[in-house]
Amino acid sequence: MKKYALYVLIITLILNLLGFLQFFCDLYSKTVYGYLADAFGFLWSKVPLPMGEILMYLGALLLVLLVVFSLLFIFLQKRKGYVTFATTYIKCIICITATVLLLYTLNWSLPLRGSVLGEGKVTEREYTLAEYEILRNFITQNMNEAVHEVERDADGNIVLLDRKEAQEKIVASMKALAAEYPRLKGYYPPMKEALCSDVLDWMDIGGYTYPYTLEVTCNKYINDLYYPALFAHESSHHQGFYRESEANFIEFLACVKSDDPRIRLAGYLYTYNYVDNAYQSKLMEAYNTDDAIARYDSQIKVDPQVGIDQAYARKLAIANYEKDEHPLEQYSETAEKVADKGWSTQERILQEDNYDGVVPLLLHYFHDN
Repeated sequence: MKKYALYVLIITLILNLLGFLQFFCDLYSKTVYGYLADAFGFLWSKVPLPMGEILMYLGALLLVLLVVFSLLFIFLQKRKGYVTFATTYIKCIICITATVLLLYTLNWSLPLRGSVLGEGKVTEREYTLAEYEILRNFITQNMNEAVHEVERDADGNIVLLDRKEAQEKIVASMKALAAEYPRLKGYYPPMKEALCSDVLDWMDIGGYTYPYTLEVTCNKYINDLYYPALFAHESSHHQGFYRESEANFIEFLACVKSDDPRIRLAGYLYTYNYVDNAYQSKLMEAYNTDDAIARYDSQIKVDPQVGIDQAYARKLAIANYEKDEHPLEQYSETAEKVADKGWSTQERILQEDNYDGVVPLLLHYFHDN
């Protein structure tokens, strides 16, 4: 047991030292990582429950027991049987910790530390206001077109995609992108629903990818208009694009290249705010407030139907949430406060790799290619 933990920790240390070499991380992501992602994804897809989440709870329980057993050791240290038990338990915890660190390195840390989109520095040039404007108007126009191409019911409401069908369409779209981004040719596990979906909902978290099991998981209460974009985002992580900016970029391309207007609408809609906010900031740098507002108002407007469809999808999601019991709902405000702190901390840490980092990637894709 000691040798196992020691060997695993040495391997983990060596890999993390090599992780400082960007070319090594890129090579690893292009070769070894894909096989691991396929194997883990296929294996855990056969289990209906989100095992990453369950293992997380189990890990918390093991740590609590470690504290309990350590306290008991103060009183029972003279009992040989208990000493043997406690020592064995601690050795198991060390082995588990070593394994977790290795999996974290292989399944997350090394791909994250590679170059942007596996292509090195995408660009470092400053984009002009006109280039921001072109991108913003392109997204707005295509979003407005997509919203009038979707299927509607007799009442004029958007007919939202079944989640299984949405996954199938996104997988097809992402595999078609593999010609440009080879990592995307791998296996795509189905997205599981989190057991703690209500907590995620309070924290405004749509989904996540566990680095230890490589499962893609979602908050089951998200609205179905957003679902295709979320699945594309989390599947991008699964395929090795772990920067949030990269995942948002791949998500956008996968959605807008789909043959289903509902998926195209999701792609444009859930990228629009990042681009629009960046465009407004650029305007404020170039003009005084009145002139900035005037120029913004002269641009293509978002079709009101987009907001109507978004509100309808949210209404259905709220109804879905209200069908279930939520015994921890009294802690929802606490969860929101924790989430607010977490989101702001993440933004400071990730900086240009955060969600809004999708904007320079899109500017490069549309203006430099």
